[in-house]
Amino acid sequence: MFKELEDISAEIEPSEEWKEVSIEMELSTAWKKETPIDSYKRMVTMKKNKSITIHDQCRGSYKEAYLNLLFAYEPRLEEDNIILEGFAKLKLGGAKKVEIEEVRITDSRLKKAWQESIFRVRIGFDEEILVSINNDAIMKPKE
Repeated sequence: MFKELEDISAEIEPSEEWKEVSIEMELSTAWKKETPIDSYKRMVTMKKNKSITIHDQCRGSYKEAYLNLLFAYEPRLEEDNIILEGFAKLKLGGAKKVEIEEVRITDSRLKKAWQESIFRVRIGFDEEILVSINNDAIMKPKE
């Protein structure tokens, strides 16, 4: 499914004062040429002490695009949010459907570093998806 990663291009643009940094990537070359994707752009922006945002834009004749996120702890869905209890709340913009799947760790090398399972959140979208976490959405542990 994926070609060599050396074909993926990225451009990093930090601001002068380093209060904000972003990276933009064209990822369409990661798929085989016959895959109906003309362009798949990802921009990740971090605003120091404020937020992290992932913005994906996909163009082509595909039926639906997906963004997969992996978590060490089981998330839950609440409207347009992914809740990582005690950690953070991720806001979704443009999601068509969201599925959570528990993935058992079977590789002995990964078992040394990970728990028994990880959780994949599969986010379906048409052309654009926005995932953001703001500093005020970071949950403080309950005392």
